[in-house]
Amino acid sequence: MDIQLIHLDGTPRWTIPHAEKLALRYCENDNECFVDYDWARGRVDAQIRPYDLILSLVLVSGITRGQIRDVMERRDKINAVLRKIPADAHIAEAQPGTNLRKAVGDLWEAMTFDKFSFSRFSKTLHKKRPNLIPVVDRKCTIGFYMPSRVVAVHNNPAAKASCGSWLAIFDQIRVDVCHNLEPLRNNSQQLAKHGFGGVSEVRALDMILWEMRRDDPTPIHRRRRK
Repeated sequence: MDIQLIHLDGTPRWTIPHAEKLALRYCENDNECFVDYDWARGRVDAQIRPYDLILSLVLVSGITRGQIRDVMERRDKINAVLRKIPADAHIAEAQPGTNLRKAVGDLWEAMTFDKFSFSRFSKTLHKKRPNLIPVVDRKCTIGFYMPSRVVAVHNNPAAKASCGSWLAIFDQIRVDVCHNLEPLRNNSQQLAKHGFGGVSEVRALDMILWEMRRDDPTPIHRRRRK
């Protein structure tokens, strides 16, 4: 099935044909990542642990003991926000103005600090709320949704991620998941039939974008729109 990504105003942005084949290829080609991250026993609860941060190493490079310590010093605030978010909370429910979307922003404020990236944050918290928090990759997801942000961070390391930038990416991903909920759900079901179960709609979209970029490394915002 095709996936049609859209702008926030509902106008077409990009069409991805045969999206289910891309997600399956991701699971087959990056099988170690799938097994070590997607099948890993991350706890969908309201407690952040060192293990949750270490698990993100499967998908994003490097984390220091100091960074783990800094997050653990914030764990009371992080856990307080997680307790406000149901374990089965879905990104489609996090519309602007809702308590759920506010909590998504509060998670960022509670957990992040200097040099803590979109990737590290999302790949840690996705395992805590797999239907709500998308997996965000600097070169792929952010490069698709916010190319100017990638340029700014590369040119000025001090211009690291902000809550506003995080919510802007989150909102665009939410719109795309909602617009493609049926094909993404079908995608997850097809993956399960091939032995790759437990993939949420937001994770399926990340897999699809990753494989699309693998096929063509040209920055997506520089391609001719399909």
